[in-house]
Amino acid sequence: MVDDDELIRDSLVPMLEIMGHTARAASGGAEALDLLQGGLDVDLVILDMNMPGLNGAETLARIKALKPGQVVLMASGYNDSEVGRLVAGHSEVSCIQKPFSMKELRRKLGGMVFAP
Repeated sequence: MVDDDELIRDSLVPMLEIMGHTARAASGGAEALDLLQGGLDVDLVILDMNMPGLNGAETLARIKALKPGQVVLMASGYNDSEVGRLVAGHSEVSCIQKPFSMKELRRKLGGMVFAP
């Protein structure tokens, strides 16, 4: 999961682990890309839309270039049309509105399709 907000990282990682997932946090797009380029294999990237440096849209584009089939859940605290454009036409990219509860996250993840 990629988010520049330490509080979100510190709460979302344990939430994912309670749900039975193994989670790894990155504080920004550059760190996430370094992890993926370094061989970290993940089923899902939860990606904050609004971050300093590489924002969510820029990070998503680089993730898709590096790992074209990567499943990504875009998280945004804004009702922003850019997220809709990023999701449109990409079955492996979805979005969730922040703040979200564990129940909402579980429902969202349950509806997503992950590559075998």
